[in-house]
Amino acid sequence: MRYVVSHERSGTHRTIDNIAANVAESIDLWNLGGWRGPYHDPACREHRFNRWGENARGKALVKTHADPALFSRFAPPDACVLYVVRDPRDAMVSWWHYLNDPRAGHRGGIDHACPSVADFLRRPCSEFLRHSYALNPTFRNVVERWAHHVSAWRCRGVSFVRFEDWDRDHAMALAKCTAVLGLTSVGTPQPVGLHDGNAVMPREGIIGDWRNHLTDADEAFIREIVSRYQLQWTLWGDASSKAS
Repeated sequence: MRYVVSHERSGTHRTIDNIAANVAESIDLWNLGGWRGPYHDPACREHRFNRWGENARGKALVKTHADPALFSRFAPPDACVLYVVRDPRDAMVSWWHYLNDPRAGHRGGIDHACPSVADFLRRPCSEFLRHSYALNPTFRNVVERWAHHVSAWRCRGVSFVRFEDWDRDHAMALAKCTAVLGLTSVGTPQPVGLHDGNAVMPREGIIGDWRNHLTDADEAFIREIVSRYQLQWTLWGDASSKAS
């Protein structure tokens, strides 16, 4: 079983599209969304876990945003995992736009819509965001949620690929992904653009778009939380700040 995991708005579909378009194997995509808590009925929880296990077979690439605690409830212990990470500043901006867009058509756009990015970053997580894809949430805001997700998966020792790598070195990113997932790349790599694949409501996907939306105080807020979770900033894309 092969899983492509990320925090929301970090490039799971983009990664899967670029893998599927450049390998010899025929790839199916299963999207294991649907964990929308809080579910107070244990039977309901187990039903959803079991359904997920039934749907992913063979050469499928399985997409999920689950944190490791939730993932371990439905995935086999020997699951092959590729984690996609994106610069948290760009991920937060994209997520803010997504949750405020009425086309999203889910509860997230209702109970966590925010008038500004600054409010979005600092507001206590809504029930929707606390329990979506997390089994035992302890984070307080969306930035802590991101940092918890990334740090928890990094502690699992899984292989990471960066969202930014698809633009900066497509061939390298593809080679890494196929090696991790045990797939065979063929021919000259053919990049799949953000708007040419299966991405859910894609935006610009521009590296560094956060500079158009975050204040210095917003960026400092994100940096402080990332550092608190002992994540090395330079691993997550552009290490520079507005001041640099």
